[in-house]
Amino acid sequence: MELIALFRTCWKRKWVILAFTVILPLVTLMVCLKMTKVYEAVARVKILEFEDTQALLQRQIPEAWGQLDHVTGIPTVSQAEVIRSRIVMDPVIRKLDLRRRVTVIDKLLKALGIIDEYRDEYIRLDKLVEPGFIGAFLQRRQIYVEPIEDSDIIEIYAYSDILEEARDMSNAVALSYAEQMGRLKQEKAREAL
Repeated sequence: MELIALFRTCWKRKWVILAFTVILPLVTLMVCLKMTKVYEAVARVKILEFEDTQALLQRQIPEAWGQLDHVTGIPTVSQAEVIRSRIVMDPVIRKLDLRRRVTVIDKLLKALGIIDEYRDEYIRLDKLVEPGFIGAFLQRRQIYVEPIEDSDIIEIYAYSDILEEARDMSNAVALSYAEQMGRLKQEKAREAL
């Protein structure tokens, strides 16, 4: 008797059961397949020498020096700030020709007549390195720099919807940082001579 009552209840609720067992998983699968894939590439940089970190930061990021007092004591954290700085990132943006992408907001502003043309310009540093969720979602690319705790290694994560671009961004940032450190060592050698 109770089994028959259970079947009657299931028959009355057949659309709810069908929605949760068949329709909802199918809709979820279709949405996942339609989503743009975002790839991740990681480059690791080992910090060899920790001296003159404070001088390096002060020279490369003079406009934000007062905000960085809390990081100068930890070499990997301060070097991560150097990697995020304009002196390391601008050559990467120019070398890889990372331009702003036309976003949904740009299309909406053009449809409303607020802007006439899409701006074809290099992506701004703050939109690439610290974009936040919305900026990263709209531009589909981001660079994230993370020092590994209690080690001398910094990881550079690059995200993009193009696999080769993600790989090139992470490698170019690591290479640009190495070049800047090489230039600094050459300057120190000249000063010593």
